[in-house]
Amino acid sequence: MLIVTMLLTLLLGTLPTAAAAEKIMAVHLVDLSQSTGDQRRSVSALLQQIQTAGKDDRIIVVGFGKNAQVLLRATMPSQSGPKDINMIKTRQAAAETFQRNLKNRVGQLDRSSTDILGALLQAQRIFEESGASVKRLYLYSDLLDTATLQMDITPLSSPDGHQRYLQKAVQKQVILPQLDGVEVVLYTLLHQGQWRMTQEQEIARRELRAVWEELFRQSHGQVVGWHTVD
Repeated sequence: MLIVTMLLTLLLGTLPTAAAAEKIMAVHLVDLSQSTGDQRRSVSALLQQIQTAGKDDRIIVVGFGKNAQVLLRATMPSQSGPKDINMIKTRQAAAETFQRNLKNRVGQLDRSSTDILGALLQAQRIFEESGASVKRLYLYSDLLDTATLQMDITPLSSPDGHQRYLQKAVQKQVILPQLDGVEVVLYTLLHQGQWRMTQEQEIARRELRAVWEELFRQSHGQVVGWHTVD
């Protein structure tokens, strides 16, 4: 009997065990500056992301302009419950809390300019403090950093326009966030009314993307998604 027990122990010890669930920290940065215009586009995209949150996922939403405000802290349940009722209710409560805080706290923001780089530095701190094994950053913005890089859409409407702002970042010795291991998803909110011609619009989109892909590369973040929200 002792021998059988020992054999069972050895066999069970060699069986593969289920991997521990990855702890996901998702930080959503929502540009609420005046230059983005109608906020409904970014809010809609963010709410869709909340509805896809999984077990134990942690979510922090930061609204920003020249300064920033945390609009939501939420943790999804470990157990979904019968028919996912726990998950559904938690997602819904998170969505409602975000929308309520957005309405009540947006007045505390200085919306006169857009400090994207400052918001990214805040995201860096959140990730560092989270201890999460999976880190995801969602940025909803027109991507015109007017606070630090004094970005304007007009120079971006010409080929190689991105070089102007990459050079400015070097000249101003801009402090970039360190986003090692962070997956980055961007939702760009530029709207057609900012250009006279479609050609200018598409060149500007391309050049703006080139700016941020390079800045994220220098920050060691991995851009895994790029979506245009019209």
